[in-house]
Amino acid sequence: MILRNERLLIDIDLPDEGYQETRFDWTGKIKRLEWNEIPLTTTETEAGESTLGKGLYNEFCMDSLLGFEEAEVGDWCHKIGVGLLKKVESEYHFHQSYEVKPASFSHERSEQKLTIRCVGEIHQGFGYELVKTIELMDTSLFIHYTLTNTGEKPINTTEYTHNFLAFDHRKIGPDYSLFLPSPIQQNLFGEFVNPDNALGIKTQRISLLGNPSEPFFISHACGHEPTTASWKLTCDQIPISLSEEVSLPASKVNLWGTSHVISPELFVEIHVDPGEKKFWTRGYQIHEEYGES
Repeated sequence: MILRNERLLIDIDLPDEGYQETRFDWTGKIKRLEWNEIPLTTTETEAGESTLGKGLYNEFCMDSLLGFEEAEVGDWCHKIGVGLLKKVESEYHFHQSYEVKPASFSHERSEQKLTIRCVGEIHQGFGYELVKTIELMDTSLFIHYTLTNTGEKPINTTEYTHNFLAFDHRKIGPDYSLFLPSPIQQNLFGEFVNPDNALGIKTQRISLLGNPSEPFFISHACGHEPTTASWKLTCDQIPISLSEEVSLPASKVNLWGTSHVISPELFVEIHVDPGEKKFWTRGYQIHEEYGES
């Protein structure tokens, strides 16, 4: 399903289309973002396997499923936005494929909006309704989330978007710079993988000094305290910047990438008591400009 205006295009798979694995949220899988016919997103691998990520895919419950620790092996646990996943061992691995009982999905579309509703059945005291509305504006898109706790137990989880970015399919290298709103605290990184010393770090800027031969990764780029949830990416050869901003504070800011893709990730903590709702928004803005502002 495509939403478009004169300059911006987003291509979205509905829950029963495309990606059907158990990591990423099925509600509004944004598989492609274009600006004036310039692609801004890519795929997790250059081969573009359908079992992996692409575009602007988000994920709930990356560290653990709802009720996973208490569940017995062989029982089922909620992965928000996907369904019930079967527990097969004592630890949950987000990158592993699991047997799934899909949640119930429905959707409505207007001219510039797509709303997808996901209902997870009550199981082991957990239940939820997730409503995601993707709204296209003139130079931006907004993703509005409403998570309602329909169960008897509190929901405590995280949500983030794994942004698979590359402007006009340009390889990751010296053209690219990522700007963060808070000082980068290298002494507080949880992990730091920097092959070929491809990452150059200044106060609030991460530059690519070369094309990395292996994946790079930073966890907790801005430390371990909540921080402003935003980033901006530029590419010197493309006269735009792309930014993301979340209405909740970021509990951590991660960065992953490899030779063809760069992925800034803004994690937010989601706590919803029984009978309560949680609202938040992710906004993506495109500016026509060159380089650093």
